[in-house]
Amino acid sequence: MKASFGAVVILSAAMILLQLSNVAKAETELEININDTNSSLLEGDIKLLPGQEVLLEHSRDAISDKRILGVANLVVNHSYYLWPQGRVPYIIDSSLAGDSNAVNRINEAIWEYGNKSCIRIIPRTNEADYVIFKKLDGCWSYIGRIHGPQEISIGQNCAHKGIIIHELFHALGRWHEQSRPDRDQYVNIHTENIRAGTESNFEKVDVSFIITLQGIPYDYRSIMHYSSYAFTKNGQRTITSKDPNVPSSDLGQRNGLTDSDVRHVNTQYKCSGTGGSWGPWGSWSTCTRTCNTGTQTRTRTCNGGDDCEGDSTETRNCSTQSCPVVATWSDWNAWSGCSATCGGGRQSRTRTCQNGNSCSGSNIEYRDCNTQSCPGPVTWGEWGSWGTCSSTCRGGIRSRTRRCLNGDSCQGVNVQYGACNTDTPCEPDPNSGAWGEWTSCSASCGTGQRTRSRNCGHSDTSKCQTETEDCNRQDCPNPLRGLKSLGCYSVPAVTTELKLLENLTPDLSDSAITREKAVEKCGMGALQYHYKAFSVTLGFCISGSNRTEAYTQFEGYFCRDGKGGNFDQFLFMDVYEIEQPQAYSDALQEVLYSSTIVRPSSTVSTHTATYNVEATNKPPESFPSSSFIAVPSIVSLCVALLAVLAIVFF
Repeated sequence: MKASFGAVVILSAAMILLQLSNVAKAETELEININDTNSSLLEGDIKLLPGQEVLLEHSRDAISDKRILGVANLVVNHSYYLWPQGRVPYIIDSSLAGDSNAVNRINEAIWEYGNKSCIRIIPRTNEADYVIFKKLDGCWSYIGRIHGPQEISIGQNCAHKGIIIHELFHALGRWHEQSRPDRDQYVNIHTENIRAGTESNFEKVDVSFIITLQGIPYDYRSIMHYSSYAFTKNGQRTITSKDPNVPSSDLGQRNGLTDSDVRHVNTQYKCSGTGGSWGPWGSWSTCTRTCNTGTQTRTRTCNGGDDCEGDSTETRNCSTQSCPVVATWSDWNAWSGCSATCGGGRQSRTRTCQNGNSCSGSNIEYRDCNTQSCPGPVTWGEWGSWGTCSSTCRGGIRSRTRRCLNGDSCQGVNVQYGACNTDTPCEPDPNSGAWGEWTSCSASCGTGQRTRSRNCGHSDTSKCQTETEDCNRQDCPNPLRGLKSLGCYSVPAVTTELKLLENLTPDLSDSAITREKAVEKCGMGALQYHYKAFSVTLGFCISGSNRTEAYTQFEGYFCRDGKGGNFDQFLFMDVYEIEQPQAYSDALQEVLYSSTIVRPSSTVSTHTATYNVEATNKPPESFPSSSFIAVPSIVSLCVALLAVLAIVFF
């Protein structure tokens, strides 16, 4: 039993260690972007050129001989490996072009450098040296500029902004922070937890291979620092902080550049402040032409500085389609010869409509010529054409002229007047004439409308001006005051209490009569004979009882919102109770003197000006029996009819 318990404990502990190991490995792969299986990479994500490998080996030999001279910045010392003026051209390989997440993270990393440092990572045009973001095996980069195209691998699980910033920093010439020769003052390296074969990833780089910068402290939170679980073999930490104020969990963050990271890169490239980066292009301006090729421009803003690479304005051609052909006049031709050598003649000239025949204006022009007098008798020339009439209707005046030839002593007048448009009648002015009488108001209450027209003299009076105004704006009487709706009820199959008030039936059955009118009429009959309750259905008025229990309440398809259906649903009725007889009497009295309703049949008394509340609830003994008919006969007939229809159709 004890052995079994011990086995369980050992198994549980092993599972816990395995889970911790998996957690550490997941954290390592996400934050440190190391490549455990690629032995050709230095420190998990650095690819070196052969010459760099030799220099690095000498550097580490110097460390083993304890020839360290000072604090290091972990950047390539040789200007040969630096990017000129901190400009890094780049392209995105087709292997990543379809991965929108990777492209977005690359852009975020590029923006981080442009926003915080003087480094410019710019789209390549024709530069010989540039980086290629490419989907290869793992996450890695060369160290510094290698002259020519160089790859930055954004492999599986590498499309994170912090990882891409980290790999770009290698391409700028930066080593890992924990590779500084002075790192043992700040962190502990736990070799007992390091996976076999990866111990060299924790070696230090000598100052002969890096730039020495006094005054830049060790940065536990640098984006270039290993995670505390880097290359762990057992889920235990491989690097821990010596500073009690810095928890080991802070090592290896991949959120962005720290202030120390920015200081490193700005000092490395001998610049200060932040480099500008272009914002997005604005919208294109309106094209300068609508056809035959114009131009339009757009601009962008340099953010985070004032020395962005490239132009802030871009121009392109637009509206390149040919313009439609427009008809235009040619130049005037020369004047023709004069029609007379003296005494006044005429000459003309012409022009041609080009690109069509829709030119506006005349194609010929005239002028007088040789107006000097001719030898011979003084006489009048021909009359000219009549001018425009002074009126378009009911007669006007027009004129024409002639000229005295061979002198100025002609007898008579040179202007002639004549009547015109005498047979053309004028259309009357629709806005003239006196206003006629107003029409009757369309409603006697509740706001109606009335119209009137001008007597403009037109044979068609509809063409004369009209105007409309509101009338009888006062509220209409409320015939339901003092009345309470009890809801939807079914017609009893057999009853001796309920009867039809037959003298009202013809009015109530009229399709033009609304539910409101039916209630008014039925209520007047019930009120006259002092019945407290009544109902309306199929245009019938059913009363004859003061007991609401005489009606059977119904809930169903034909009872909508607690009321009976339309009158065609004749097996169901709306039942009303006269709660306040005097108030209801007064309301009906108001309605009777309003023109908005049709008065009931003369056989039913409409005198309800005064109601005796103390009157008996029974009808007067002299009440004529012919005024009512029993309900059962009508109802039974309807029920039978419905039964036949149900058998036929269902």
